[in-house]
Amino acid sequence: MSGFPPPPPPPPPPKGMPGNLPIRQTGIRIQDITPPTLIDAKAALEKLTTYGAHTIRKAPPQDPKKQQGTWARAEIVEERFAQEQILKRIKELNEGSRSVTDKKTALVATQQGQITALLDNLISSERDRAFQWSLVQLDIRQKPVSTIWKQNRRLHETVSITAYVKRAPQKDLNPIMLLQNIERNKAESMRPPPAPNSRPGPLQPRPGTEPPRPPMMPIPSSQAGADESAIPPVAPLDLRTSDPWTGM
Repeated sequence: MSGFPPPPPPPPPPKGMPGNLPIRQTGIRIQDITPPTLIDAKAALEKLTTYGAHTIRKAPPQDPKKQQGTWARAEIVEERFAQEQILKRIKELNEGSRSVTDKKTALVATQQGQITALLDNLISSERDRAFQWSLVQLDIRQKPVSTIWKQNRRLHETVSITAYVKRAPQKDLNPIMLLQNIERNKAESMRPPPAPNSRPGPLQPRPGTEPPRPPMMPIPSSQAGADESAIPPVAPLDLRTSDPWTGM
């Protein structure tokens, strides 16, 4: 018998767990089979429609000492209003007695040109040809000109023009199918990209160890049984100092 003591017994299993049973690991995943919510054309059109607000003002003249600002050169500010605020303001303007066409017609030529140029820029910058832009309302702010009177009435000048525009699907498109395609493309774009096919490279030796040697080539069977005496002997190397030409 050896002089080593026997190994200690294994520890008992945790309390409440039967012994000799493997611990199972469970994977949890969510599977949703809820049918998609049905949507009608009107609801799909409202979901696809967005609104914007752009305020136009006269730009400062390049040389204030010699020139005055005109509407031929204007600055445009895209307002960062919430959609609810824009819709509320459009509704208030629609309750007035003048339509958006009448408001635009009453402006001077350069002011009308600025609104047309704004709308043309939005149309040309649109990347999705399934949508179109249109002018829905104008909010014109004016102030009185104290030095100019006409027929006992003080004249007013336009200070700013806020153009409310709408981005909506083209009229000849089905809004339900358009909405489904957009949501499908959005879901596909959110999927993680597939892992690239990577091939394992050669094993690198650890630091301080020799690299692996190439395997030895096997001897062909035709030469395995050949007589070793047929191999010519190698002449011994003479290490004595001698002249290679005279041999002395």
